[in-house]
Amino acid sequence: MTDEESPLVGWETIAAADPTVIVIGTMDRRTQPAGGPEVKRAFLTSDPVVRELSAVKRAGSSRWMLRR
Repeated sequence: MTDEESPLVGWETIAAADPTVIVIGTMDRRTQPAGGPEVKRAFLTSDPVVRELSAVKRAGSSRWMLRR
C-alpha cells in the first residue's frame, strides 16, 4: 500500500499478478482525464494485455459496478 495518489505500479506488474478483482474508484479531484471511471473501464476492456486479466474477463460487459 502507498500514500501516494498514483502508485508507481505498472500494468506489467498487475498483469503478472493476474488479479481476480479490480476496483475502479472515482476521485473528486481529477488532474488527468484518465481519472474517470468510464475511461478506466474502456482501458480495461480494450488494452490487449489488460483485457486478458481474470478480473476483466470475469466482469464481462454486464457486471461492472460503480459506487460513489
